[in-house]
Amino acid sequence: MGAQPAQLASQLISEEERAAAFRLVCLEMIKAGITCYSAGAGLLREGYESGLRAFNALLITNGVGDYRSILQNIQENYSDRFQFGLGPWVPLIPEYTLLEVKEVAERHDLKIHMHVAENMAEIQEIKRRYGCRGSIEYLDKLGLLSPRLVAFHCVHIPQRDIQLMKRRRVSVVHCPASNAKLGDGIALLVSYLRSEIPLGLGTDGPATNNCIDLFQEMKFACLLQRAVHCNPAVIKAEDVLRMSTTSGAKLLGKDHELGSLEVGKKADLIIVDLEKPHLYPRTNLLSHLVYSAKASDVDTTVVDGKIIMRKRRVKTMNESDVLREAQEAYEALCSRIHSVYDLVND
Repeated sequence: MGAQPAQLASQLISEEERAAAFRLVCLEMIKAGITCYSAGAGLLREGYESGLRAFNALLITNGVGDYRSILQNIQENYSDRFQFGLGPWVPLIPEYTLLEVKEVAERHDLKIHMHVAENMAEIQEIKRRYGCRGSIEYLDKLGLLSPRLVAFHCVHIPQRDIQLMKRRRVSVVHCPASNAKLGDGIALLVSYLRSEIPLGLGTDGPATNNCIDLFQEMKFACLLQRAVHCNPAVIKAEDVLRMSTTSGAKLLGKDHELGSLEVGKKADLIIVDLEKPHLYPRTNLLSHLVYSAKASDVDTTVVDGKIIMRKRRVKTMNESDVLREAQEAYEALCSRIHSVYDLVND
């Protein structure tokens, strides 16, 4: 059986092309008013030079590896805006690796970011391998359910396990557009809200979402829940706005520094241009932000008191260079993929 294009892409992409792609992501985040992102622990320099704040989770699939050098690098060079943690990919990675993650996280007081119960295939495989009802029961068996765990997606989790997550003080990141695009389902967001589980909002990566726009995610989050419950009052605009601000900061353990405009906190903020037809007439501004605003309405982005975009002009990056380099990297990679794909499938 021949190699697939997606597998070839991951094998053939160069470090320069990865850097070009990530600079494009950083540019999009700045222009969308995102001040703090969560990503892998690679390409630190590119992310830092963009001016953004970040949580960098070391991607782990089989053994923790040399986390110390990355941790030291962040602490020595990027610690004013970057935070380090561990990112075991999914609960289906080897059990010894998950136990190693738990031990390292406890030893160094690190957060753990993991995709959990994103699709039914994961749940079925957990049942087959370990005889557990699902991912949450299995992770609890290993001792990984704790305030350290930030669980992404959490689409297929029954009510009984939501209560277990609450008791263990697990946090959840909801990615509605990605889950919908992949056909994975719709998470029980209302149940998480009612259980007062710390919630954040995410887009996931470009492979499962066509844009990085938290305004879009807020609207998706509200509308999908109202549709599923057949009830327009089941979730409010302020609920999802909180997920993008104060609650998001809380699940990173940074709510004492980030998430709201208060004396003593970091100056991370955005200015939204309200002089747009879709934001008139000015009635409920909170509702406008969730249901009507777009990423392109962000006028100014400020991180740690530094203006990194003003009047839609990014100050930390050359936009035309970033766009050109990303397009050139894409075209060069596609050319190599086509050549190799034809060769291995000849």
